[in-house]
Amino acid sequence: MTQFFSLSSKTIWLLIFLPIGSLFCLSISQVTLGDVYSTLIGPRRLTLLMNSISIALASALVSVVIGTFTAFTLVKIRCFGGSLYRYLIILPFLVPSYLQAVVWTRLWIDFGLEDYLGFKIQSATGAVLVHSFSMFSLVAAIVMFALSKIDKNIEDAAAFSMTRRRALWQIVLPLLKPSLMVSFSIVFILVLNNFEVADSLRINTYPFEIFISYSAFYNEKEGVLLSFPLIFISMLVIGFTVTTIKKHNYFGVKLGSHSIKQYSVGHYRWLFSIAVGLILLVSFLLPFGAMFHYALPLETSKTLLISLTPCFTTLLYSAF
Repeated sequence: MTQFFSLSSKTIWLLIFLPIGSLFCLSISQVTLGDVYSTLIGPRRLTLLMNSISIALASALVSVVIGTFTAFTLVKIRCFGGSLYRYLIILPFLVPSYLQAVVWTRLWIDFGLEDYLGFKIQSATGAVLVHSFSMFSLVAAIVMFALSKIDKNIEDAAAFSMTRRRALWQIVLPLLKPSLMVSFSIVFILVLNNFEVADSLRINTYPFEIFISYSAFYNEKEGVLLSFPLIFISMLVIGFTVTTIKKHNYFGVKLGSHSIKQYSVGHYRWLFSIAVGLILLVSFLLPFGAMFHYALPLETSKTLLISLTPCFTTLLYSAF
């Protein structure tokens, strides 16, 4: 049985990489140094690459900040509606980023958000916004798992010698470091290689240049050459992350009981609950509702909402 699964996995990998490897070999078989220089070293391509790296770095940073705050609120604080939020937290990641870009472009125009926020959605800042709304929930899921694996006894012992804030910075945060680094790397690589958002927002990025080489000019050789920097940067990020955290548990530690230490924040629990609710509203409920509004007739939307009412009622009942 073990040999069967081993052979099956090797066959699957072969089926995945055989067409990619064939395209790669055929495309670079007649490549010269002049082709490499003219394709990769031009000032326009370098500018696009730096633009893509900047968007990926900013998106990863914003996603980690929002995702970590959301995860900490749902795991460490007894916030109102926490059970419902845990069901909904992964939904923004399930909405394709290009769909987020299309919906937010329409909302930006219809509500004149540029006048209030001071930037166009069809810009690098807009791309960071769209990517962050899609990716933060992935970070939240990883960090929530890591927080749930931190033994309560570790934090209880730290409470005898330091304040709660100091314990968070010196005990909890170092234990989350591997998970935060993994989350940052995953988001960075996904955004770096994404061209759908750039296409929807009409901004120039390096992956979009590769897409144009294939789809518009049918230039496979140029497309493969252009992919080298993205492959190299992605491998560099993965290698650095693995090297840094290879001696750590990827998702946290669990020495004894599985109980989770939660913090009492008094009346501020309402603020944390509202903050997470607003994050979910902006990242999923608003674009999802707008998508239905723009795509479906009003009567169809009403019928759909009525049919889903029992599901919403069950979720709310289980949450509260």
